[in-house]
Amino acid sequence: MQKIHFVSLFVLSIAGVSGFHPEVWAQPCSLVVDIRTDQGLQNAIVYQDEFTVIGNKVFFSGAECQQSPEVYVLDAQTMEIRMAGNIQDETAPGLSWYCSVDPVWYFSRPQYLTAAKNGLLFFAGPNDEAGTELWATDGTPAGTRMVRDIIPGKESSFPKYLVPFRDGVLFSVEDPDLGIGLWYSDGTEAGTALIKTIGAGGSMFGLVANGDRIYFVQYGPGQQYWLWRSDGTAAGTLALQSLPALLTAPNVMKIANGQLYYVLYKTQGNTSSREVWTYVDSIETAVRLHTDISYFSTEITGEFTELGSKVLFAAYTADLGSELWQTDGTPTGTTLLKDLNPGMSEGDPQGFVRLGNRMLFQARDQDQRLKAWTTDGTAAGTQPLSVFEADSRIIRQGKKAYFLARGPDYPLWNLWETDGTAAGTARLGGKFKSVRNWVAIEQDWIFLFAQGNDADTYRWWRAHPASGLMEAFKPGYADNGSGVTPSLHRRLATLDDRLIFAAHDGRAVQLFRSQKDQPGATALTDFDHPYYYSEAKSLTAADGRVYFHVQVDQQQYEIWSTDGTEAYTGPVTAFQNSGLDPRWVTLEDTLQQNILFKYREGSNTHLYRFRPVADQIEYISPIVLSIYYTPFARLQDRMYFTSYHPDTGDGLWTTDGTSTGTYLVKNIQQGTSPGTISGIDTAGNLLFIRANDGLHGFEPWRSDGSEAGTYLLADINPNGNSNSGGFTAVGDRIYFIATDSTGNKNLWTTDGTPSGTSLLQNLPTTSAGAGSSYAFASFLDRLFFASGDNLHGWELWVSDGTSGGTGLFLDIYPGRFSSRPDNFILFDSLLFFTAFTPEYGRELWQTDGTVAGTKIVQDIIPGPGSSTPGGFQIQDGRLYFSVFAPDSGRELWVFRPKYAQTSTSQPPDQLNTGFRLLPNPVTAGQHLQIESPDTNLYPVRARLIDLTGRELRQWLLSGQQAPYNLDLNGTATPYGLYIIQLTGQNGNPLAMLKCVIID
Repeated sequence: MQKIHFVSLFVLSIAGVSGFHPEVWAQPCSLVVDIRTDQGLQNAIVYQDEFTVIGNKVFFSGAECQQSPEVYVLDAQTMEIRMAGNIQDETAPGLSWYCSVDPVWYFSRPQYLTAAKNGLLFFAGPNDEAGTELWATDGTPAGTRMVRDIIPGKESSFPKYLVPFRDGVLFSVEDPDLGIGLWYSDGTEAGTALIKTIGAGGSMFGLVANGDRIYFVQYGPGQQYWLWRSDGTAAGTLALQSLPALLTAPNVMKIANGQLYYVLYKTQGNTSSREVWTYVDSIETAVRLHTDISYFSTEITGEFTELGSKVLFAAYTADLGSELWQTDGTPTGTTLLKDLNPGMSEGDPQGFVRLGNRMLFQARDQDQRLKAWTTDGTAAGTQPLSVFEADSRIIRQGKKAYFLARGPDYPLWNLWETDGTAAGTARLGGKFKSVRNWVAIEQDWIFLFAQGNDADTYRWWRAHPASGLMEAFKPGYADNGSGVTPSLHRRLATLDDRLIFAAHDGRAVQLFRSQKDQPGATALTDFDHPYYYSEAKSLTAADGRVYFHVQVDQQQYEIWSTDGTEAYTGPVTAFQNSGLDPRWVTLEDTLQQNILFKYREGSNTHLYRFRPVADQIEYISPIVLSIYYTPFARLQDRMYFTSYHPDTGDGLWTTDGTSTGTYLVKNIQQGTSPGTISGIDTAGNLLFIRANDGLHGFEPWRSDGSEAGTYLLADINPNGNSNSGGFTAVGDRIYFIATDSTGNKNLWTTDGTPSGTSLLQNLPTTSAGAGSSYAFASFLDRLFFASGDNLHGWELWVSDGTSGGTGLFLDIYPGRFSSRPDNFILFDSLLFFTAFTPEYGRELWQTDGTVAGTKIVQDIIPGPGSSTPGGFQIQDGRLYFSVFAPDSGRELWVFRPKYAQTSTSQPPDQLNTGFRLLPNPVTAGQHLQIESPDTNLYPVRARLIDLTGRELRQWLLSGQQAPYNLDLNGTATPYGLYIIQLTGQNGNPLAMLKCVIID
């Protein structure tokens, strides 16, 4: 007998339904909970380099965890650290997951940060659309710009060795057509021009400026080196001297007392040496200094620094080691100043800093530790400043200098101040475990990026020696990150109004419970074994519980379950007692409340099912092997997967969760090894497979689940593989990307038959890499996708199914640079995606299908920094995703739909009451129809909601015409009363209809 409860039909207001309590939210997106709050990880700005001071601002090259490297600025007036401007998009090489320095990132960072007299910071900035070109910034996003695309397009000019010159900078450019050139820029496109081509091929480097003159070295054909000089004009740029054939590039070039000093590195056989030279402009001659120094046994390390009429430098000799030398610019005037560490022990002088009529430096004494030294240019006046071990850096500010030192009485690094004399040297304090970088700026401030004694986190500190103030003023963007990974697929599940999710708490991946729309979360597990790391995954809800698997040790996995409480969270007993060794277990999906899972034993992978109601594990198929390399796809009431078996080769398989219902649908290719099927997708009522039958390469196949209905759709690339992907249904058509015989990725359409498969639109050749992401979405009876051209870069495109109706929808990042839309997901009658702009970075965007209605949802990290949302998943009427934010790391965030963001509800009499549900009551296996009272009312989305407000299912209605069909088949709905909520194009509520489901 059928059980019937409530057969009346009426309309409800939103506020009248249990679970739809209006709430007020300051922002639509918010942090669910900051799981990982430990301070033991490396700082989020993990690499900071090339600190450059302009006025009261400190510029540096750096990157937050998992973000592209950018130029940052520390504003001493506001005590803020911000990104100067976002010059790269998300395609730039990031950092490794644990936020350590990636060598690829190091070479793709902004480089050659150079302060010019006009107040601008110039640098070489990498960008995916323009390559590495010359950029400039005043420290604001609006004032951060590419000065000139010297080599147009994605090719790079690689500006290098920037030096201040007049009101701008001089630099070298590598032009593949013109060769190496000397360029000048005043910060404007018109004022950026080639001065002179130096030569075809080779390179130039070592640029140093001396007033209105600069010097540099050219390395050209025949492995020849030349010393050049320039006054900033083509006529005044000339080669001075050919360097000796056996002498390679100058190791050090520096101007001291108006004269160029440089070091030449020489090799002969297995012996190498360095020689110190000077170029005398008045006689247009290069002179090697101190010819008495042995040709093969001398190494000069440089550090040329003027002190009065002398120039001091470090040099190595066989009898003294590396010690302090002096020169007046002549060979006879080049002598040893002092043997700092007598005997063969090296003094190793370094870090020369001029302070008034003295020079400060670091040198080693007999215990081989660096100490701070001072010299007045005489041997007697060259003495240690203190007995404490010193850091290798000394910075000067006004009439004082500062260094870091530690010793037996002060085991941590302390900041010291000196006037250049031992009597005027004093400890200021600080007590740092480690100091990464520190600089002095105007207004007598010193800024340090250091690890304090009371915490493991690096913080920004400021010191004011005159007042004695020393304080930490910025948390340093402590990375609490990787709490929730971007790949959240099947790591979220709901139990009534509770969210179950996996996150890393600093020890291991734990399972957490969070109450919907309430801050915080409760840990359900307490794993501390390292093997548990990243293994609490594949969350699957069935029969009122959430199932997941964890790694117990190097070989053993277990299936666990939870009802949302700590007391009833633990391993599934039946699985433990089965005697199986489920290595590489993966929970896949539920099929009629049976959880399918696979595990690998040796080289084979087997298919199992777990029945939660009976608490039983059953072996499904003894013949299915190697199903681990492609995922499951669901079509109606069956699961499909690709598998290899030695007897049948690679083929399409299906299962209904039983042994008898698991069988081979069709063999694709006979063979002795897997690898002929690379993917499987569901679109509309068909499966689409990328397969190679041995005759056509990897091409698109289609299947309706039967052997006869599984066949090659089209041989798109007769000369190779089309590598099709992104299959998306819009109405009764399927769209996808495929590569043709010319290597271009183009947009195709099909009705599921070979005769109905055709090329829809040739995409621009610049978008050849577009199809790799297959960012497609069906929305409002149109296809939204990412593509690009030379004028607009990689942007949001749309197609109505015709060639003429396929093209650019919106240039989000205007010009030929790219916003690169990605991560499309339909939710709340809107299409959500991520996009990049220099103003906001990569953040969450939405569109209602109109250009005017396409906008950023929330600038989660204000300014040009990117929160890089990812791992989108809809649960219980909320959109969940992971976000990286400086104050919390990468954690779980939530977007609340419109009905949860408004403080007022729409009265019942303002909702259209003419929509009707037929039939009503309805069985869970039937189709439900919605009749519309007005042809001008178009519902875009329908939601099935229980009386607690929990969303059970959604339907997109934009591709249908009234009456609208809702397929209830497969929906987990026990008999009772439910709500069908209808929303329009802009998310406005149209109706709330009671629906009775009977069994």
